[in-house]
Amino acid sequence: MRPRISEPSGHGRGDGRWARVPDAGGTHQAIEDVSVAMACPNLEVLAPCDPAETSECIRWCARRETGGPVYIRIGKAGEKDVMSTACPWEFGKMRLICTSVRRNLDMLLVTYGPILAEVMWVAWELDTSVMCVSRLSDISEDDYYTMNKYREIVVVEEASGAPLASAMKMKSPWAGFADRIISFALPRGFPHAHGTREELLSAAGLTAEKMLVVLGGGG
Repeated sequence: MRPRISEPSGHGRGDGRWARVPDAGGTHQAIEDVSVAMACPNLEVLAPCDPAETSECIRWCARRETGGPVYIRIGKAGEKDVMSTACPWEFGKMRLICTSVRRNLDMLLVTYGPILAEVMWVAWELDTSVMCVSRLSDISEDDYYTMNKYREIVVVEEASGAPLASAMKMKSPWAGFADRIISFALPRGFPHAHGTREELLSAAGLTAEKMLVVLGGGG
């Protein structure tokens, strides 16, 4: 990915396929793309979490007549449509999945991309809500206000460098907001494991079971 694509006059569209931890071992992991893309000025970065959200992002790309280049991260992990209970997709808005039966405001899970399936499992076990982010390049003020209602904000990313958590900490509008963020992300080094995607996620500490242990909901 070259900085030239971020020039204001550009109108390119790119997609990152297999941009996740795949079933291909330690040598075929596209895990740094989100950090690289979010560092490029003027580049819209979209990361849909399921097929329906992917379709919405692509339709938005096809309809726009002006604006800079766009990078869409497509996981291709055989994702199922899991956002049917969320509010309708709208560009630039997080989607809140209210899984908390008792309206628990102790913790909010924030994520994007195919890792949503693991995050949903954590949410069910802890009775918390989930916010899904499809536009990573900018977070609206309204979404910050929504997140600020929760005591802890847990950001889960199938990407190295914790790009979303880092951006949220840097751009947070309130003092102390960054201190409430707990980050789960891929390590900078490749997991030395060759197996299924689940085994690779486990080696990186990103399975629901391992996250639950850290968050106090698993043995």
